[in-house]
Amino acid sequence: MKQINYWKLSSIILLLISISWGAFNYYENKEAGLQSAEVIQELRVAMPKGKLVTANQPIINQEKEMPKQKIDDYWYIGEIRIESLGIELPVMDQWDYDRLKISPSRYQGNYFNHNLIIAGHNYQTHFGPLLYINKGALVEIIDVNGNVYRYEVVDMQELKPTELSKLVQRENQDWDLTLFTCTSSTLARQIVRCRQIDSDI
Repeated sequence: MKQINYWKLSSIILLLISISWGAFNYYENKEAGLQSAEVIQELRVAMPKGKLVTANQPIINQEKEMPKQKIDDYWYIGEIRIESLGIELPVMDQWDYDRLKISPSRYQGNYFNHNLIIAGHNYQTHFGPLLYINKGALVEIIDVNGNVYRYEVVDMQELKPTELSKLVQRENQDWDLTLFTCTSSTLARQIVRCRQIDSDI
């Protein structure tokens, strides 16, 4: 009888832990979405109407910095839009785990040199929908001057956390933008490769 009670108690404790963890994740996801929405509104107020940047722009000096806009304590390089997934999010200029709780962030590279890499949490209000993206989807980066960089998704893959060095490998690859987030299990990273294009697809 004692053993049965022990198993019942263990089951109840595990259930409570699971409910608490789910509630915590829900709160973090909701809070992240609210913070991103506030930032993007501020970005759009300051953002002038720009132009479409053509895909055949030459690679320039890698030291050239992308234009940035400061909001509160952080610098942003613009906005990412993926209409097919309902994504409209600000993009921070630098990344760390605290910044990723507010918005996706530049992991490295830049759009001038066709090697921009953006990381984002797998919150459903952030990059979680990337797990369901399709090849051919349109991705737009809008810089803080309102200029639009358009990309087409050309490849998706999963990498182990220990394989993140492959994010920057360019050998025999034709891409200009990489997006990545954790998979649902958090045991791998969903990698989305994109090629810059000139017009809607």
